[in-house]
Order: sequence, then C-alpha cells, then structure tokens
Amino acid sequence: MMPTGNVSISNGKGQAQFEIKVLGNTKDLNINLYLEKEPNGQWRLIEMQK
Repeated sequence: MMPTGNVSISNGKGQAQFEIKVLGNTKDLNINLYLEKEPNGQWRLIEMQK
C-alpha cells in the first residue's frame, strides 16, 4: 500500500495532498492530508480528514 497524492512547488511555495491508508486492529482508515509550504519554510499540516 503506497500513499497517493500530488505535490506542487513554485518559487519555493508549495502545496501537497496525500491519501494514506492506516491499518488498525479493528478498522482500517483512509486519511487525507493537506500541506502547505512557504518559501524558505518547512511543510505545515493544514488539514487532515478521515
């Protein structure tokens, strides 16, 4: 199971979206992650949905 999604970076500013599957003991979840990056900054988690 590989994460899916996309990353876009332009002039140091970026946006990314990933979907990952988290395997649990009783239930598996698909999690959507949304990240942003400012120029010369680190990636920040903006939103996480299940």
